[in-house]
Amino acid sequence: MTDNLREDFILRLFDTIKESNTSVINTISKQTDALDSLGDIVKEGVQNEELKEILKEHSDESSEVHSRLFARVNIMIACVTIAFAISAISYFVVRSSVDTMINNRLEQHNITMKSDRTQVDDRYGILEKKIEEILKRIE
Repeated sequence: MTDNLREDFILRLFDTIKESNTSVINTISKQTDALDSLGDIVKEGVQNEELKEILKEHSDESSEVHSRLFARVNIMIACVTIAFAISAISYFVVRSSVDTMINNRLEQHNITMKSDRTQVDDRYGILEKKIEEILKRIE
């Protein structure tokens, strides 16, 4: 019985090898046909004139793309430059106006302090006079 199993296994193995060999032969024949058709295309090839035309068209298309790209880059650089200039001008204008406003407020405060000081001096003078009057009365 084991001999029977071995024979069946060997027969199946040979059948599988035969099927795979047939599959390999079919695949090789398809590849050979494809290589033959590819060989015909390569033999015909691209003529120099056709190649020159293709390269010229590609060069024209790429130069158009580059010119459009450079135009966009130039516009972008101009926008960034204008935005920077506007920001710088705004900064200096605001800084100047804020500095002016602060100086005006400080001057007003100094004037108020000076007027307060003169009022204090006046009151001090009035008090001194009253004290002198009181001292004269007491004497």
